[in-house]
Amino acid sequence: MLTEIFKQHSMAKVLEYLIDFPEIDFSKADIARECNLQWQTVNEIFPLLERWGFVEKTRSIGRAELYKVNESSKALIYLHKFALQVAAKENEDIAEEGNIVPKPAQG
Repeated sequence: MLTEIFKQHSMAKVLEYLIDFPEIDFSKADIARECNLQWQTVNEIFPLLERWGFVEKTRSIGRAELYKVNESSKALIYLHKFALQVAAKENEDIAEEGNIVPKPAQG
């Protein structure tokens, strides 16, 4: 499972983008443009994102379907916490290298 998630840099970019803007819904074209990915790439990973419950369809405008992050997804909540812990560890390592006292992570 983790191999499926982390082997695709594009999936990480999409998830990070959607997590950063949880209140906004986006079309696949919007996501592709903002993440600097091909629309086809975004279209290929969306079935997995939907199956795992990371995203949810919110509405349609014409032929475009809009999606946003599924904030109630426990898997996504844990993945986000994991990402915050990794970032906190990286900050600690950087601080130790520069002899800087890090601030405690929030989250």
